[in-house]
Amino acid sequence: MQPKRRALGVTRVQAFLPIVAGAIALLAVPGTAVALPDLTVTSLSATPTAVEPGGSISVTDTVLSTGGATGTVVVRYYLSTDQTITTADTYIGDRIIASLASGVPSTVTTTLAVLTSLNGARYIGAIVDINNSVAESDETNNKAVGNSIDISKVDLTVTSMVLLFVQSPLGLTWSW
Repeated sequence: MQPKRRALGVTRVQAFLPIVAGAIALLAVPGTAVALPDLTVTSLSATPTAVEPGGSISVTDTVLSTGGATGTVVVRYYLSTDQTITTADTYIGDRIIASLASGVPSTVTTTLAVLTSLNGARYIGAIVDINNSVAESDETNNKAVGNSIDISKVDLTVTSMVLLFVQSPLGLTWSW
């Protein structure tokens, strides 16, 4: 007698998988496709657009997962001298997304410090899934570049001067 066939063509699946804390196990059944998520930073901006070295900026970003949900994801922020964001740029902080449902964006504003050693124009950048901990359908679209920020020290300029003359009790006159 032939066993009953199920819709997927599998009569019985038996598996014993060791579970490690924080691990996600995928069991692929022949004849089925496993959808992988695709993580992207869909928007990124920083304010103010001019700040002193050692000052703070507020970075707002939106991360989206399409094609599947994810576990914990890290978004890492950089300041770059150009619009090509890489891990060689200046790291300034990160945020952690505990989990991300498919199609549900995560938008957060994070306050970050600008290093005192930086000066000049910089672009805010972000890379999601920096450690490639999430298997994705497209690993090449995890970077985003936002607006430019001018990092410079305050330049004080003397616009006017007043000279005072003071006479001392001894009859001496001082001026400066």
